[in-house]
Amino acid sequence: MMKQFFSFVALIAFTLVLAPSCQKDHDGKPDTPDIPGELHPVPTEGVVDLGLSVLWLDHNVGAVKPSDIGSYFQWAGVLDVSDLGIYLYYDNCPYHNHDITEEEGWLKYCDVASYGNVDNLTVLEPMDDAAYMTPDASKWCQRMPSYEEMEELIRNCTWTLTTIDNVQGYKVQSNIEGYTDKWIFLPSAGHRAFNELYNDGNTTLYWTSTLVTGNPSRAIALSCWRNPDINEDFIYLHPDIRYFGLPVRPVIEVKKDGK
Repeated sequence: MMKQFFSFVALIAFTLVLAPSCQKDHDGKPDTPDIPGELHPVPTEGVVDLGLSVLWLDHNVGAVKPSDIGSYFQWAGVLDVSDLGIYLYYDNCPYHNHDITEEEGWLKYCDVASYGNVDNLTVLEPMDDAAYMTPDASKWCQRMPSYEEMEELIRNCTWTLTTIDNVQGYKVQSNIEGYTDKWIFLPSAGHRAFNELYNDGNTTLYWTSTLVTGNPSRAIALSCWRNPDINEDFIYLHPDIRYFGLPVRPVIEVKKDGK
C-alpha cells in the first residue's frame, strides 16, 4: 500500500504562482512576461490532461520520450548539469555569493537576512525556470510545477513502480472521474551532487518551483522511493539542497471550460 507524506507543511508558507505569458524576444528566447495569464495554443502531442489544474508533459526537460531521463538542473539554474565533470556545490550554485559560507550569501530567492539578500521571492521567476527557458516552450507556456501542483498530482493519482523501456520509474495514473485512463511516467533518475550521480534507478526526484521559506538554501522537491524491506512506496514533498541537480517535468497552465 502506498503511503503519502507531505513533509514540513506546517513550517513552509507557499505562494501561488501565476502562469507566465510566453512572449518571445527577437532571438527566440523566452522573455519576462508582461501580460500575466496570457495563454497560447497547447501542443496536441506530448501533453497529458489528468483532470488536474494544469496539464503535464509526458517527458522531462531534455528528453525526447517519456522513458528518457533528460537533463539535470540546479534549482534556479537553466543549464543542464548532467555532465559528471561538472562539480556541483555552493560555489557554482545559481544566485549564491561563492565567497560566502554555504548557508549564507544568497543573492536571490531569500527571505531570511542571515542567509543573504532578502528579496522575499519564493517562486522561480521565468528566466530562472528550466522548463520555461527550454526551446520546447517556444510555442506555448510551460514551466516547473509549483508545490501546490505537485501536491495535487500526489493526492489525485495512483503511483505504481514499474519499468518502461528498461527504465524504472513511477506510472502516475489519474483518479479523477473521466480521466482514469490518463497517466504519465516519471523515470527514477536520482540526483546529481558534487561529481556523482546518486540513486539512479532507485529514487525519483523532481524539482518544484517553490522555495523553502525560512530556509532559503533549499527548495521543495518531489521524492519517490520504495522500501524493499516492507514493499511500500513513499511519495512526498521535501526540502532539497539548491545546488543539487534534479530532473524537471514541466506543466502547462490552460483555461478549461472557458474559465
